[in-house]
Amino acid sequence: MDETYAILILGEPVPSARPRMVKGHTYLPKRTMSAIKEITFQAKSLPPVPCGTIVEIDITFYCAEKRNKALANLEKTVLDGLHPHPLIDDNINIVRLLVARCEFVTYLPATLVILKYKQENVIKYTVKSGVNMARVITQQLGKTSINGDYNDKA
Repeated sequence: MDETYAILILGEPVPSARPRMVKGHTYLPKRTMSAIKEITFQAKSLPPVPCGTIVEIDITFYCAEKRNKALANLEKTVLDGLHPHPLIDDNINIVRLLVARCEFVTYLPATLVILKYKQENVIKYTVKSGVNMARVITQQLGKTSINGDYNDKA
């Protein structure tokens, strides 16, 4: 099951600004929050990620402003906007992230996000500890059998 979806966010890409603190409360500036909300709104149209699926994300920023924006901050805004999407967790599901910036595009500043859902075939088990993780990986590579005895297949 390989499926590809695209989101096009029109308007100048907005880098994630540093959180502000007032009277002990932190908040993000309005411009950053409105950009995150727009991405979240468009991400709601995507189907949920099925369990056992990995996600590859390609992000391209088309910037019209001549100001140099940090690519990491632009990426953070998009990932924060995608985070409320069901089961997209940047620590678990995202295995590949490609980010590019095309500067000085005056005709259509926008952000293009392409998500590719792929059925996971490398590790099919729920792993709860580092020891289990090492065992599962070696089993998948064919170095050990289920009971932990080593086979010389390599």
